[in-house]
Amino acid sequence: MLAPHNGDRSANSTRNRSKLNCAENLNFQKHSWKEQRQHQQQQQPQQQQQQQQQQQQQQTQPQRQQQRQLETISRRQTNQSIFRQKLAHFQFADVGVGVGVGVGLGVGVANGGCRRLQLLLLLLICNCIVGAFEPDFVIPLENVTIAQGRDATFTCVVNNLGGHRVAWIKADAKAILAIHEHVITNNDRLSVTHNDYNTWTLNIRGVKMEDAGKYMCQVNTDPMKMQTATLEVVIPPDIINEETSGDMMVPEGGSAKLVCRARGHPKPKITWRREDGREIIARNGVHQKTKAILVEGEMLTLSKVTRSEMGAYMCIASNGVPPTVSKRMKLQVHSRHGTGRHGTARLGATRQRKRNNANCKCFRFDFRLPPTRGKLCKCIRTAASCVSCGEWEAKRAAD
Repeated sequence: MLAPHNGDRSANSTRNRSKLNCAENLNFQKHSWKEQRQHQQQQQPQQQQQQQQQQQQQQTQPQRQQQRQLETISRRQTNQSIFRQKLAHFQFADVGVGVGVGVGLGVGVANGGCRRLQLLLLLLICNCIVGAFEPDFVIPLENVTIAQGRDATFTCVVNNLGGHRVAWIKADAKAILAIHEHVITNNDRLSVTHNDYNTWTLNIRGVKMEDAGKYMCQVNTDPMKMQTATLEVVIPPDIINEETSGDMMVPEGGSAKLVCRARGHPKPKITWRREDGREIIARNGVHQKTKAILVEGEMLTLSKVTRSEMGAYMCIASNGVPPTVSKRMKLQVHSRHGTGRHGTARLGATRQRKRNNANCKCFRFDFRLPPTRGKLCKCIRTAASCVSCGEWEAKRAAD
C-alpha cells in the first residue's frame, strides 16, 4: 500500500481546519442570535414604558409651562413689591447706591454667562426706582359723618409728590375747590392746610346740608391718581309744633287722633308712649283690642276711648343723632251726660231740663265754665228765665 504524500497531508489538514472554523462560526452565530432575541425581548417592556412616559410628558408639558410661567410672574411681583417697599423711603443717595450695587451684580453675573438673570435684575431695579419717584397715596381717604354746624376735615397723605400738585374736587358737582394751597371756589368756609411733608387737609367750617356729597383728592399724574370719600351731614330731630297736636278733650266712647311730626336728617322715627307707663290700647273692630307699651308712627288713633285711657301721652322723635326730643299731650275724657269727679264737660255744651219742683220754675246747665267744687248747677227760682251756672255762683257769692 502506498504511503500518503506530504502534499496530500497538508491539503487534508487545511480542509479539517476550515471545517472547524465553519462549525465555530455557526455555533457563534447561533449563540449571538439567541442573545439578540433575549436582549430584544428584555428591551421591549422598557421601550414601551419609555414611550408611555414620553407621551405623558408631552401631554403635561403645556400645563407645566403654564405653571412655570405663573410661578415666574408671582416671583417677579413679589420681588417688585419688596423692592418698592424698600426703595419707597430711600433718598437720592440711597437710590444711587442701589443702582451701583444692582449694576455691579448684573455685570458680575453676566461675566459668568447668565445674561438673562442680569437683564431681569436690571429691569427690576429700574422699575422699582421709577416707581419709587411716582406719587403714591399712603392711606385711603375716609368718609366723614358730622352734625350740621360742626367743622369737617378730609386728610390726604401723598408720598413722592415731587413737582406734582394736589387738588380738591367736589366730585358730584364737578367743581374744583382748591389746588395746592390755593382755594379756587368762592366759599370762605373752605381752607387747605399742608404740613410741609406729605399731608394735605381740606377744612370745611360750619358744615351745611349743601356741603354733603363726594369729595376727591387728586394728583395731576398721567394717568390721574385720585381718592374719593363721602361727607354726610346729619341734623338732630326737631318736633314741628305747627303740625303737631296739643291737649285734647273727647267724649267717652269717642275717638281721638294724636298727630306728631318732626324734621331732621335722617328722617326721625316717631314713637308714642304713656307718661305713666301704662299700656296704649288700640281697638280694631268690635271685639279686637291690642295693647302695647310703645307704638310707632306719626299718628296715634284711639277709638272708643274710656276713662282709663285719660292722661298724658308722650311723642318721642329720634334719628340716631342726639339729642332725642319729645312732646307731652294730655288727653281728657268726659261723660256724655255731664261731668264727674275726674272730668270736664264738652265745650259749649248746654242742656235745659225742667223739674216739678215748687221752689223753681226751670234750671239751666252751662258748661262754658267748669263747675265749682265738682257740683252741678242747682235749681234757682226765678220768674223770668233760667240763669247760667256762672251767674248763679256769682249771685250766691254776692249774697
